[in-house]
This record gives sequence, structure tokens and C-alpha cells, in this order.
Amino acid sequence: MNFEAATLDDLMHYVFAYILEHGQVNNASKGKNIEILGCELRLSNPIARVSRTESRGLIFSCLGELFWYLSGSNEGSHIEKYIPKYGAFIEADGLVHGGYGKRLFNMHEKYNQIERVIEQLKNATTTRRAVIQLFDSSDLSKDYKDIPCTLNLQFVVRNRKLHMFTTMRSNDAYIGLPHDIFVFTMLQEMISRELQCELGIYHHYVTSLHIYNANINSAKRFIDEGFQQTDSIMSDMPPGGFFSIRNKLLDYEIKIRNDIELNIDELDLCDYWKDILRLLQFYIKKESHNISGLRHASEVRRKITNKKYQQLINSRERIKNKIVIKI
Repeated sequence: MNFEAATLDDLMHYVFAYILEHGQVNNASKGKNIEILGCELRLSNPIARVSRTESRGLIFSCLGELFWYLSGSNEGSHIEKYIPKYGAFIEADGLVHGGYGKRLFNMHEKYNQIERVIEQLKNATTTRRAVIQLFDSSDLSKDYKDIPCTLNLQFVVRNRKLHMFTTMRSNDAYIGLPHDIFVFTMLQEMISRELQCELGIYHHYVTSLHIYNANINSAKRFIDEGFQQTDSIMSDMPPGGFFSIRNKLLDYEIKIRNDIELNIDELDLCDYWKDILRLLQFYIKKESHNISGLRHASEVRRKITNKKYQQLINSRERIKNKIVIKI
């Protein structure tokens, strides 16, 4: 089955509706679900990677997962700060075995796969070898709590546009899909900037695309919210190489995550990256649940230059308030 849309919201709308109508019952290790087999999802505008809906506007957890990957580490305590449910997948050594960070930047303790892909595409623009392997045969050697759902990522340049092809063995359409598309299209855009070419289409292939029974009603409510605006919440990534400032951004994220004082206004960064850091800082301060943290979160929110981020935050606050009132 093929799905194509210009925004993540439209793509999820089509996918959820199709699974709910045509999906087959499946009893998997993580619970009962309805699934469809053999799917291709195409996002024609990868920048429209953030949902505008109250239920799926997951900007904070998506950014947290992105920085976890970019850190090159599989430390469970890092991602738990943004997605507490990851705690269930942390092994005794404190690591999430299936985390992608180390696989992207230090596969088998020696391969920086991101760096290799960029080098390949710079040396031979038409290459078909720019592939990142995430799933490894050793992942089946033990009964790990988590193994990669993503098999590989491939990058292809044609007509000065960078297209990306992701292959998944399994994908939770309601929980995992919005996170995966966000993080992978961010990588696509980062690499396109490094290559100084335009952003092409994002392709997402899935063997088992499913919705767990526990999320069926939530998926129905998402559909009931109707179609959203088609303009992107995020703006284009600024020109220039992202990876030249990667370490700097990672250092700032560590301070933000550990609630260490950081004046983002004074950083030598453009507004695009300052706003990304402000979103993370807002989330951490807000989640502190103390008066000082809440006051600081309000100050951070006011300084965000991208007004669409502020609208998204307001939307998220509304849904949290609804949950509190319901309880």
C-alpha cells in the first residue's frame, strides 16, 4: 500500500484511516494490534515533519530523541528525560541496546556512518552506496529489551536534490511513526545542507505498520480532528554545515537537560538553533514542576522567535489541561 502527502498530519490521517478500516488482527509480543503489511509512505515536503494536532504535536519528545541520536550515545538516562517510557527498555548496564546514536556515529566501535555517507555523496554524487545500517545480525544473539525497528537508511542525490529512503521491519503508526519521520527527515536536511543541495522526497518503507489496540481510540480521535493547515511549523534549516556546530549544540543540550544555567540569548548561534534549544529548555523547566522552573519556562517561551512553535506549545498546554480536568 502506498501513501503520499505534503505534511506529516495528512500522511498520518491517510495511514490511520486505512489501518483502522483494512488492518488485520495480530497478536505481537508487545500486545494486540491491527496491522497492514508492505507499505510505502512518501512525505513530499520533509520540513512539514511536525504535527499541528493537539494529540500528535510531539515537538519536545521528538527533539529529545533527535539529540539523543546526535550524541552518539545509547545512555538510557538521556532519553528517559524526554520520553520516560524508555525506562522499560534500559538494560542492566544503563544502555538502550537498540538506540540509534552509537550505530549512527560509532557502529562496531569504529564506523561513523553519517560521516561516511557524506563523504560518499561528495565524492560521487550519483552513488547508490550511501547506506547506513542500523539493524545488525548480532541484535538477535540475545533477548534484548529493545532492538532496532529500522533496518537501514539510504541517501540518493538526483537533480541536485537529496532523497532519503528508510526501511523498517516494524513501525507503530500511532506512537513511533511521528518520531521516526521527524528524526530521519532532520538527518536528511542536515546532510542536504552539508552537501549544499536541495531537500528531496522522504520515503518510508515498512513491513509491518500497525496500531496497538490500546491506541485505536486515540487514532480515531486524531482523524476526528480533521485535516490541518498545510504550511510547515518548522522553517528551512539555515545554510552551512550542521556538523561543524554539532558538538557545541550537544554541550548546550547537556546543560539544558541537567538544568544547568544557560543564557541562550548570548550564544553564537542563529535564531533557528536558538529556538530549538529554547524548546528543550522550556520543556525541562516546565517539567520541573516548581515555581521557579515554571516562571523561567514562561520567560523562555516569550523569547522563541518562531511564533508557530509558540502556537504548538499553547496547543499542547490545552490538551494537558484537559487531561488534568478529566482526572
